[in-house]
Amino acid sequence: MPPVKRLAETVGSDAVRRFGIGDVVLWAFSLALVCSVQATALYIATTQSQPTEVTGAPPPAIMIELAEMAMAPQVEDIAVDDGELSLPPESAASEPSPAQDLPDETEPPPEVETLPEPEPLPEPEAVEEPEPLPEQEPEPSEMEEVEEPPPEVAPAETAEVAIPMPVSLPAEITEARRQFAQQQQREREERERAQQAAQQAAASQQTAPRSVQAEQSPQMAAPQQTTTTQRTPTISPQQWQSQVLGMIERAKRYPQDAQRRREEGTIRVKFVIDRSGTVLSASILQSSGHAALDEAARELINRLPKLPPPPATITANPISLEVAVNFNLR
Repeated sequence: MPPVKRLAETVGSDAVRRFGIGDVVLWAFSLALVCSVQATALYIATTQSQPTEVTGAPPPAIMIELAEMAMAPQVEDIAVDDGELSLPPESAASEPSPAQDLPDETEPPPEVETLPEPEPLPEPEAVEEPEPLPEQEPEPSEMEEVEEPPPEVAPAETAEVAIPMPVSLPAEITEARRQFAQQQQREREERERAQQAAQQAAASQQTAPRSVQAEQSPQMAAPQQTTTTQRTPTISPQQWQSQVLGMIERAKRYPQDAQRRREEGTIRVKFVIDRSGTVLSASILQSSGHAALDEAARELINRLPKLPPPPATITANPISLEVAVNFNLR
């Protein structure tokens, strides 16, 4: 009876029927897997058993066979009796010398080729130096220097000079100047008349006797005193000072150069006058620091030979008067 039928009888017909193609494939795959695992293990075992070469080990030794060198034969010591020192000539002649028997195995040294000596070079022939050529004189046209044209000179620019224009003065200043000039003219005429009168009086005094001169002197002094008293104004000192300052202000001249340079300053001037207002002396007590303004102050002193006579309340004679002369652009 086949084993399948026997198994079917044992297990049952239903179990045999369930054992189909899928079970066969599963068992075949398992068998293949087991075989591959065993083959892999066998391969690993065989590869690990082979000895691996050690890297970096010294190379194996090389054996070289050399030719045998000729050695002299050993000489045996033979005991010879006394009287038998010499060998028979035949035996001596028959025995070859060891030096003759040895072949000349040494190679002769190679012949050195001798190079021929180089031939001496021929001496260079002396080269004759050429005779110097005579110097050629330059032609007169070349020696003449070429005259260079004179450089053009640019015309000098004319400097523009600012010419001060005449300044028109106000009518008040012009009128004050005219009055001051008339006053100076009158004073000049009075001085001339006084000098003429003094000269005439001196001439008459020289001719008249002393007694007459003594009598006339009080009479002449009285009119002079009366004249001085009549000229003395009846004003206050403050008014007189205002008149003096007004006259100085009218006579003052502001230099145009100082105005362009914007120079300003104050100069203190001292006047010494007598009872009639005549200027006996004048001087600058304090400078302004500008030469042009100081010079204008000196010209002012020269233009004022006489000031208004002081009032009777001022009894000093002579009278010192200090005035501040201001130069301001305002």
